[in-house]
Amino acid sequence: MREKKCYVNLIIAIVLLVVAFVVYKNIPIAKDYSTLVEKDGDVENNYVEINVKNIAKISLDGNMGYYFVKDDKDYLYVVKLWNRTYNKIEKKYNDKEFNYCLKGYIFNIPDDVRDMAILGLSNSYDIDINKDNYSDYFGNTYLDEGRILQGRIIVIVVSTMLFIVGIMLFIGFIREMKIIRLEKKNTYKKIVRKDWNMDKSKVYFIKEITEDGDKNGLV
Repeated sequence: MREKKCYVNLIIAIVLLVVAFVVYKNIPIAKDYSTLVEKDGDVENNYVEINVKNIAKISLDGNMGYYFVKDDKDYLYVVKLWNRTYNKIEKKYNDKEFNYCLKGYIFNIPDDVRDMAILGLSNSYDIDINKDNYSDYFGNTYLDEGRILQGRIIVIVVSTMLFIVGIMLFIGFIREMKIIRLEKKNTYKKIVRKDWNMDKSKVYFIKEITEDGDKNGLV
């Protein structure tokens, strides 16, 4: 019964590990944002990356802020970042070999964010930008780093939990099988020892009979 239960746990462990692997494989791989823009493929819910070359603040919104970002191909984007991310980029910006890969999901840009970007760009640069030609500069989407927590991290947590439970069940199976085999081995030794002692007693018994027979002249 114990051995049967062990094999059931083994099957469950294998199923959990397979499911964990499948879930992990479904974690989206970041696509190059500029490539999507070039091919008019910058549709929302895509997970993208930007190789940041320059960054400029538009406005702050609590623990997050809106920024203009320019990549290594001189494409411009509107992004929403955590303040800590902006601080990391700002610290690295002074390095001789500045390199920062920004990742996040993109979404259709809300009207208020678009208007804020138009105002910020008009005030900072001599660019004739308005609602009609906005998409020529920025496309129709913006990157929101905050949305990563709602999708990607949940998937990672679920796959990790399934993997840990599966590994624990697998290790438990190995340990339990070792114990069962050891118990069987010890039981076998006891039976053999018992049989051996019985056979040994028989030998002594036969020997005693033989010796008594010799003494009495029976043999």
